[in-house]
Amino acid sequence: MEKMEETTLTRHAYLIIAHNQPRLLQLLVSLLDDERNDIFILLDAKSRDERLRNITVKRSRLTYVPSIAIWWGEVSQIESELVLFDSAFRQGPYRYYHLLSGQDLPLKSQDEIHHFFDSQQGAVFMEAGAKDEWIGKRLRKHYFHNYKHEQRRTWWQEVQRFLQRQLLSLQKRLLPEPRIDWLPQLAMGSNWVSLPQEAVAYVLERRQQIERSFKHSFCCDEVFLQSVLWNSPFFPAITNNNLRYIDWNRGKPYTFQYEDLAELEQSGKLFARKFSEADERLMQYFEQKVY
Repeated sequence: MEKMEETTLTRHAYLIIAHNQPRLLQLLVSLLDDERNDIFILLDAKSRDERLRNITVKRSRLTYVPSIAIWWGEVSQIESELVLFDSAFRQGPYRYYHLLSGQDLPLKSQDEIHHFFDSQQGAVFMEAGAKDEWIGKRLRKHYFHNYKHEQRRTWWQEVQRFLQRQLLSLQKRLLPEPRIDWLPQLAMGSNWVSLPQEAVAYVLERRQQIERSFKHSFCCDEVFLQSVLWNSPFFPAITNNNLRYIDWNRGKPYTFQYEDLAELEQSGKLFARKFSEADERLMQYFEQKVY
């Protein structure tokens, strides 16, 4: 892939993974709807709400990429991100690629966001820390995992969960500590990132290696991007700041309410997660920003 001159790129790509809440997804897209942006949406194939497939824009280019059935903790989370990055890269180039969930919202206007990134020279906006030992203890590399994690568990899913734990325990005793030879140092952080064009090109050049190495991993959507870029020429550009305001102290993560607006505005971040369309006052507040 050819190296791009960072200063020549002006457009941004927003990559959204959505599962539900069509009104919130439309609000997110409307707040990103700008002639300087292209928007790419990947829907969880398990979602049956047709309203998610009817999102509209007025100024941006909107692309729905092929859906994937996304299971928490599984490699399908990695696959969904790679599909989005690849789909956008083929339509690019872009100054920055912003990975968001369908429950995120921007806290700044598009003028403010573009002004901020215009001042950046290839900085990699993601959380990243070297935690190889911690990752190994949590089996987040490539032991084999076959259990589908769902919020609602039937008795059969509980049986599967028990068998999965026994399988992991057996693997831990019989197999050597998993390692990925081409990534000597593992790193991790939030999977929600803003990456420059050249960093995305570097990741996509290693897509087959990523898919092969993390095929049977668990929760490695928080590991693969960090590890690839940590062991790359982009290491000095990693900011350990993903520009997202996310509260893990009050929830997993916490769902912001209308009463939290002052806190959000004072955060200094560009984006926040997560939100719910059930909060009518909060929805109306952000919808007023659109109109």
